[in-house]
Amino acid sequence: MQLINENLAVVKPAAKRWGAMTMFNLWANAAQSLAGYTLAATLFLDPNANAWLVLAGIAIAAILIIILLNLIGEPSVKCGIPFPVLARASMGIRGANVPALLRGSVAIFWYGAQTWFASHAMSLLLREWWPQTGGGQWLAMDQVDWISLVLVSLIQALLFFKGINTIRWFINLAAPCVYGVMLALLWMLVIRSDGQFTVTASAFFDRPVASWGDGLFQLLKVTGTMLALYAPIILSYGDFARFCRNESVMTRGNWLGITINMTGFAIIVLLTTIAAQSVFQQNLANPTDIVQKLGSPELSLLAAIVFFTATAGINVVANFVAPVNDVSNLLPKYLGFRRASLITLSLAFLISALWPAVIKQIGLVAFVNWMGVFLAPAYGVILAHYYLIERRALDVEQLYQSDSGGRYYYCYGWNPQALLTLLVTCMAITLLAVFLPGGVMAGVDWLLAAAFASVAYWGLAKRR
Repeated sequence: MQLINENLAVVKPAAKRWGAMTMFNLWANAAQSLAGYTLAATLFLDPNANAWLVLAGIAIAAILIIILLNLIGEPSVKCGIPFPVLARASMGIRGANVPALLRGSVAIFWYGAQTWFASHAMSLLLREWWPQTGGGQWLAMDQVDWISLVLVSLIQALLFFKGINTIRWFINLAAPCVYGVMLALLWMLVIRSDGQFTVTASAFFDRPVASWGDGLFQLLKVTGTMLALYAPIILSYGDFARFCRNESVMTRGNWLGITINMTGFAIIVLLTTIAAQSVFQQNLANPTDIVQKLGSPELSLLAAIVFFTATAGINVVANFVAPVNDVSNLLPKYLGFRRASLITLSLAFLISALWPAVIKQIGLVAFVNWMGVFLAPAYGVILAHYYLIERRALDVEQLYQSDSGGRYYYCYGWNPQALLTLLVTCMAITLLAVFLPGGVMAGVDWLLAAAFASVAYWGLAKRR
């Protein structure tokens, strides 16, 4: 049984070229998605939410995310291994496929969803130039929709097929471009607001908080929501961290990248939302709607390019590299980077094509979000094994050994204690969700599940 290929091999010190600036731009790309913009804008537009509390909740979430990333990233930086290989230490050489496939499935789903959002935005904006186009519909999309979807999918595929060095180049290029256009859009809206910007801003920041308890609930809700948004990236962070020069670079890049980009992007979203409301007297949470209302064909074309760039950025960070490695881990002998990429991109395109006609109608989004919560126990088990069982000293050679006497072979390649912990924790999450308010559990359930799984696995592993 072969357990290694170019995707899963240890990154040699000479190939560790990612510095703090690359990590900073990595997190800029993670922040700059259409879904992330809409989510943040929705939080600010909540009539019961005070803008100061929302910003505070995002800042708290940023600190928690940094801590989680640094913990899961350390073994990958030290050993040069991706997430599926790291999971072998605790789950077994075959058991690692359980969290890897779950993570990969969630990522492929959201790759397809993000691609559809970008192509839909592009098709809407392109109609500013060619308003008469359209034609008959198939799967709830007309000709412009399909052309936009195919173009967005192909351009992303061409970028990502080039490998990790091209991905690194794109990450460093995309982040400043998106920020530049967003700031230009904000400036244009402020100028058009005709002095109403400050009046509208006061309404956002001066919203009364009913009580101390209500304020705490708002804070927890925002913090949990942002944790939920970043949770899928956290588990497989090692897929990127292994390319960092050292732990110091990773830590510095995370602290700067997460704090500045999460809070900075949130501030830009807040100011843009305020400016859009002062200009159009409407609550606009989608940047595509704002650009459409400005009515500039030139701006529409530029926005289409930027929305694609933002989508490609979040896809490469959260939804491409991870599933490619996860798919490759299934059959390392046969599924190298290109084949695993082709499988990932094909499945993602299928999700995109079925999104408007099928997936939106049957409510799979909530189901996939729930699958994402089940990644938390895997995070807890992996951390407990690395820090409490292995004492930060993995046997890297054994992670690639399939013989029955191997250190991570366990029971036919499966670690029963780890899998039992996953099962019990997932059941506990389900019960908590039934009996506790959803607003409190959103995102916070991820932390609770990870902590419970860590303690439970440690207790079981000590008895082995």
